[in-house]
Amino acid sequence: MRNLQLVKIWQGNRHSTSISKHVLRILKDSSQLRQLHICTLKLETTQIRKFEQLEILYIDVKLTARDLLQSCRTMTSLQTLHLTDQVSSARLREVLAHLPYLRDLSFVIYRSDSKHSKLYDCCQDASSSLSMLFDFLASQRTEDHLAIAQCKGPDMCCSRSRVAGQHQVTGGP
Repeated sequence: MRNLQLVKIWQGNRHSTSISKHVLRILKDSSQLRQLHICTLKLETTQIRKFEQLEILYIDVKLTARDLLQSCRTMTSLQTLHLTDQVSSARLREVLAHLPYLRDLSFVIYRSDSKHSKLYDCCQDASSSLSMLFDFLASQRTEDHLAIAQCKGPDMCCSRSRVAGQHQVTGGP
């Protein structure tokens, strides 16, 4: 287990969450673990905060914006972060501030009237384009800009990548 670098956990049964909890508890001592893919119905965020060395994290678990922020504060080595529609992206701006090496980001976007949803402060106007949102996310980076960012929502699927210094926005259903 010391050389284990990648773990994927998929749990569909609500009674099997204790199994994933035990697996994560065992893995916390694996210093070589770099990638964690987790898809469960329920997860205590304190279980994934212990993986400070992670470089790639895929989360498909019902997770609040606050829990995501607390988890990412400890995982400063993350280079790739993929969030599904189960994970709130309301505090994504704050999350990005704690991930200086992040190069690949994907998340699901839902417009929210919540006062805590600071992600959209830059584009409250309905006519603002998705390109403006990506420019905003990139402008929040101090060292390197995101190389790949993907955003999905109810009626959109768009991505932005930096290739040879040029930004490209593509979209479609």
